[in-house]
Amino acid sequence: MTYLTRYFSIVTISLFLLYCFSILQGQEKRISVDPVVEISGKATVYEHLNNISSQTGLLFIYDSQLIDNNLVVKVRKGEYPLNRAIKIVTGINDISYELIDSYILLLRDKQKEDSSPAPVPAGRDSVIVTTGRMTDRITGEPVIYGSVNIKGSSSGIISNLNGEFRLILSDSLKSSVIRFSHLGYLTREIPVAVLAGRDIEIFMDQKIIPLQEVVVRLTDPLTAIREMMERRGENYSQTPAYITAYYREGAEYRNSLSLTEAILQIYKTGFRSSANSDQVKMLKMRNIINRFADDTIVGRIKSSIHSCLLLDIVKNPPDFLLKDQQVNYKYTFAGISFMDGKSLYQFSFEKKKEILEPLFRGDLFIDVDSYALVKAEFEIDPGFVEQVADQVIIKKSRKLDVVPEKIGYLITYKKIGDSYFQDHVKGDMRFKVRKKGKLFSSQMSLWFDMANFHTDTTGAVKFAPGERLPVRDIFSETRHNYDLGFWGNFNIIQPEKELIELLERYRTEK
Repeated sequence: MTYLTRYFSIVTISLFLLYCFSILQGQEKRISVDPVVEISGKATVYEHLNNISSQTGLLFIYDSQLIDNNLVVKVRKGEYPLNRAIKIVTGINDISYELIDSYILLLRDKQKEDSSPAPVPAGRDSVIVTTGRMTDRITGEPVIYGSVNIKGSSSGIISNLNGEFRLILSDSLKSSVIRFSHLGYLTREIPVAVLAGRDIEIFMDQKIIPLQEVVVRLTDPLTAIREMMERRGENYSQTPAYITAYYREGAEYRNSLSLTEAILQIYKTGFRSSANSDQVKMLKMRNIINRFADDTIVGRIKSSIHSCLLLDIVKNPPDFLLKDQQVNYKYTFAGISFMDGKSLYQFSFEKKKEILEPLFRGDLFIDVDSYALVKAEFEIDPGFVEQVADQVIIKKSRKLDVVPEKIGYLITYKKIGDSYFQDHVKGDMRFKVRKKGKLFSSQMSLWFDMANFHTDTTGAVKFAPGERLPVRDIFSETRHNYDLGFWGNFNIIQPEKELIELLERYRTEK
């Protein structure tokens, strides 16, 4: 059985990924109660605020709905108290600020009145909720699949396709620091106290690495990849751990939508074990299934949970990581990337032109110092993706032509303590669906996400047989009882705007 056949025999969904995430770290600087700053000239609000930041050493944080960054403001040259300067630059007279560590939090007076935490219902643990959006400071584009986590902790979540995140923390973490990071961006660390209970735009700065900072010891792709494989015992856990993960999968076709969400606990074995040794226990689950037409086509994903386990490619290496299979691929050094203060090699790979099988193409990101694989993004070569139709489509109607258009995957790893653990798995699969005898076709999309938001590396033991989830079944058909109160205190990936619109229009809880 070839690797692809084995892969698709259990993976019936895949992914296309755009991965972005970032962190900016400010330096603390003591200032007077209301320092004097110099502002002048014609510039955007954002440029004026950046000028103030450079003078005070403080970073601004504010609601993106409060301030228009692109508004051009002309200011008479002069020295102004900070509070007055902020009002002149923003054009908002009832704005004021709070100084928290090295940050200037801008608030309108009405916001300050409304910003006190809501009372916690009786019988519920006290939590801190922080929401926001990660945005590239220069381009204004969302930073997607960015990591949002507590510094020094294994708790966190990722941003969605709109760069949005929602982080829910225990009140005991109110003195902690939230870290925002993404490949190619500076890491940003902000105290929980600054962001607690607020909806904030987090502007991320791209990391530009001067050549003198980078010592490229090794750029041969095959040598680096083989070094990564040989050093897995140093970089990845060899003992079991518990991972608490948020999982979702969905299918969308014309006017129909199916969405399933779950909180899972995973007994994750060491990297030397197979994916079959991992176990999954479902904590909670909910479905949203809507069908609006008599001829609705229903997409189902089989073995989706097992797919997430299989996509731990450090534990289950695909052919492009295996020495005896690499002869089928062409590897190139694509440059140096940066994340969390570390330099990463980026290697691109694609099948050789003479190979006519539907193999993968993609990118690998390997830490320059430790040779740990931090991220992998790959897809079936688009020119050959139609050849895998019989492997990914389990059942179809005789009245339909269903052709794959894109199949891809994203996997990231994060370091917890001394070892790396699977952090985020995403899959996307797009099909062209046409009824026989019809001229036009429609697109059907299937996807899944699994995000690790807590890892416990102590005392992990196997689940009792009655607790284990059958991971090869169609997960959306799993029987469950919906628990409305359960979901409020758990970190989940925020739905994208398009998905929110569909859910608000057709929402049904089961």
